[in-house]
Amino acid sequence: MDVMNKVKIDDLGAQIGKENLAPLFEIFTNELVDYQQSLKTIEGDMLSKQLGEICHALKSSAASFGADALCEHAIAVDAQFKQGADLTQGKWVDTTLALLEQTHIAYTQFSQ
Repeated sequence: MDVMNKVKIDDLGAQIGKENLAPLFEIFTNELVDYQQSLKTIEGDMLSKQLGEICHALKSSAASFGADALCEHAIAVDAQFKQGADLTQGKWVDTTLALLEQTHIAYTQFSQ
């Protein structure tokens, strides 16, 4: 699964105009940084809830921007959250943080 689906990005650029991609990518990458900071500063029961809420939001934004790996992961986390799973168990948090970072790097480099 790709961190960045360039076909989706080309399609998005064709729909909204390639000149509009950079400002949208900046919004998206800032969102990714905010999510990383949030997950790194919250602990305990609130961490599971926060991760679930973040991944619920990421399902659509990551899909819109062609961040396929992040989107797929967010869908899986959201499903676990809806089933009442404790997302602090296992590698949910670590994997989410890693994908947020990888996606941020890819989109920041692409827009430069």
